[in-house]
Amino acid sequence: MDRPKIRSALLMLCSFFELLVGAMLLVSVAIHVSSPYLFLETAIRYQILTPAVLTWILPALVGVQFGLACCLLTRTNRCNSLYASSLLFLIFLGAQISVLSRGILTDCGCFGSVSETVGVLSALKLAGLTLLCLLLARINK
Repeated sequence: MDRPKIRSALLMLCSFFELLVGAMLLVSVAIHVSSPYLFLETAIRYQILTPAVLTWILPALVGVQFGLACCLLTRTNRCNSLYASSLLFLIFLGAQISVLSRGILTDCGCFGSVSETVGVLSALKLAGLTLLCLLLARINK
């Protein structure tokens, strides 16, 4: 294959992954909006922030996820949206590492009641999503 074809294939693959990340964020938003108390309960079990603080932070977090999903799905401001998504996943990763290091058993809360338990695998998935978004942002620069 020549260089232009390889670059074209790479850009198509990147676009697919951008849309996939956007869709994941949008599904997460839909689940959290449809079950806000489950989302709050799960976040409380992380024992990082107080319930009073979480009642203010979680709606903002859902709003950020929705905004990023819209940007990624409509391919608006792609590079910055990918960097912001990587930061969001990094924050989630930090929260999961905190839970793991303190031995707390809880669901990750990513996708409502069907979420997996916080563990090494869920943390690795978040690390992978973080790196994927950083790589896609770098490619789109």
